[in-house]
Amino acid sequence: MREVAEVCDRVLFLSHGEILLEGNPRILPQEHHKKDLEELFISLARESLDTEATPS
Repeated sequence: MREVAEVCDRVLFLSHGEILLEGNPRILPQEHHKKDLEELFISLARESLDTEATPS
C-alpha cells in the first residue's frame, strides 16, 4: 500500500462492484482516523465482511 500512496493520486476501494471509498491515498487515512492506507484498507475490508455476514 505504501507504493500506492506514493504513486497514485486517486484510489478506489471496491466491494462486489460497489465503490466503498475513493479519494487521494495520502489524505484518505487522515480523514478516516487511520495511520496509513493499509490500516484503512483493513478496516474497510473488515466492515465489508461484517456486513456480508449479517443476514438481510
